[in-house]
Amino acid sequence: GYGGPCFPRDNKALAAAARAAGADAGLADATDALNAHQTQRLRMIVEAHAAAGAVVAVVGLAYKQDTDVIECSPGVDLARALLTKGFKVLLHDPLALENARRAVPDAEAVVDAAAVVKAADVIVITTPSAVFRSLPWSAAGDATKTVIDCWRLVDPASLPAQVSLVRLGKGPRA
Repeated sequence: GYGGPCFPRDNKALAAAARAAGADAGLADATDALNAHQTQRLRMIVEAHAAAGAVVAVVGLAYKQDTDVIECSPGVDLARALLTKGFKVLLHDPLALENARRAVPDAEAVVDAAAVVKAADVIVITTPSAVFRSLPWSAAGDATKTVIDCWRLVDPASLPAQVSLVRLGKGPRA
């Protein structure tokens, strides 16, 4: 899904303007509905790989890489959705963590990437930041983990044998 403050706002304005002019706003409305569905779709993917009450880390909380803007962030939306389903949620993003901490106060903000890898049962990468290509996978120890990589950032060869990788999207193929 897409995020950020501009396109969602402009798309809603386009739909409102079309309706005000008596025109069909179906494409704009469908775009918003499909984008909103992506959070639930990703939540269901997490649920398929996580036991009830598992620890899930959402890595990448800005709506795009290399920014601290979390408005309309797919990662923040996912964290909120997971909390409503009873998961313990960890938040990690080098630039957007403080903003995300305020937006999702029931989740635990974790600065140290190794601590995230160690503590989480499932790690979901929701922003294509280059820093997430090389998370410290050795911190997983002997524990079984699942990485859900929405941007195909992670090189499968970089993961220990007990860490499984679910690759989504059409990002760079590591």
